[in-house]
Amino acid sequence: MSRKHNHRNLNGLHGPDDHCSGEKPGSRHENHGTIVVMDDEDILLETIGAMLESLGYTAVCYNKGHEVMSFFQDAITANRKIDGMILDLTIRGGMGAIEIIKQIRKMDAKLPVFVISGYTDSPIMENPGAFGFTASICKPFRKPQLGKMLEMHVHSQPGGNVKQLPGRRIDAACIADASGSLSRKAGIIP
Repeated sequence: MSRKHNHRNLNGLHGPDDHCSGEKPGSRHENHGTIVVMDDEDILLETIGAMLESLGYTAVCYNKGHEVMSFFQDAITANRKIDGMILDLTIRGGMGAIEIIKQIRKMDAKLPVFVISGYTDSPIMENPGAFGFTASICKPFRKPQLGKMLEMHVHSQPGGNVKQLPGRRIDAACIADASGSLSRKAGIIP
């Protein structure tokens, strides 16, 4: 897996311990695809990128909105597939998720775009679909919550099809029940 972030080497970083996810150590999800991540806090950007890679995705990480838009426009021009985006709601001194989603939706109505934030009481986090997002997840979150959100909404299939489900908020406190599915009690708010 490769990750881009201002040309810095991010090798050797680790996300939350695998035992928190209920996975056997060393097990990997059978996911694939490219997920673009934007956060202005380097440690979070690096941690989310490492989580995505451990879930089987390629993470392309940026800390500025204009970099995300440039990468997205270049991908469209080159006909390269992006399977999803994870965007921080607010970026100090720059373009945040709201500004980006408005531009993205003009060019791609189906791309799964997720908003992340520590502002849990934000109307955007409560009802992401109303603002053009696929789903939201509150910081801090763990790899199992991120994995469940992506499993629900990002489906890379041959031919470049991306399936999009209605917007939902996934609370960072959500946990999988014994069958591995999530319930309202576990934190998914329809």
